[in-house]
Amino acid sequence: MGACRQRVRASLSHTEPDRIVVDLGATTSSGISGIAYDRLKTHLGMHSGETRIFDVIQQLARVEDELLETFGVDVASLGRQLNQESNNWYPVTLAQGTKVQWPIHFRPLVRADGSRDALDSRGKAIGRMPAQGAFFDQVYFPYVDGYPDDFRDLADAMSQVPWGKFPRMPWQSAGESSFWKRLRAGAMELSAKSGRALVASVGCNMLEWGMFLRRMDQFLMDLHTEPHEVERFLEALAEHHMGTLAKTVEAVGDIADVFRFGDDLGTVQ
Repeated sequence: MGACRQRVRASLSHTEPDRIVVDLGATTSSGISGIAYDRLKTHLGMHSGETRIFDVIQQLARVEDELLETFGVDVASLGRQLNQESNNWYPVTLAQGTKVQWPIHFRPLVRADGSRDALDSRGKAIGRMPAQGAFFDQVYFPYVDGYPDDFRDLADAMSQVPWGKFPRMPWQSAGESSFWKRLRAGAMELSAKSGRALVASVGCNMLEWGMFLRRMDQFLMDLHTEPHEVERFLEALAEHHMGTLAKTVEAVGDIADVFRFGDDLGTVQ
């Protein structure tokens, strides 16, 4: 087993590793914005490569191999081998003149004031980034007026939320028949080539999706005023998540070193 994997597994087992595990960009929570990434490369004198945005909502950059080596990074996103071809990306200029590349499936509408609207499949604005903004804010909440009588439309409602409509690369292709085979092949190649511990971010967010669908203020009040409705919603959401989790485990469960689950309790002041 490589030193990176040993280090990560020792840390997760609560035993002292040879040094602290280093991560940069293996997850969205440990990512770096495209603007900051471009400045970091300039500061380090790195002028090759491209600043590619793999999380279009938060505008997070895919950290290139040269920089991972520079900082001695121990972990990598399991899907980073996919979508590396140049024809999967197109050039965009962000605030402060930062030049990046966006994935070709993400084509926001540019408004007269320079802001950009992320549209769902119906052409409705569901996210917006101001002209000088650094990320997209959610502007549409499917359940803002109340929970439905049943949750047969849950997947459709989730697709009307920026995080559901535009998942981070490469998960936007999860509905394609070849995706899981390609994900496995890419993960095996990355594991053999890099020696880093591989992180599979499977989401399965519960409370956070309540905020995405219902809006944060409404959902936090629901926890107190409508607990039965919240329970009904969370049961349906858990069933939805289990389907995706089962596919991920089947495809890469024997390759991933870490399965990462995420949620947001809305406690940031």
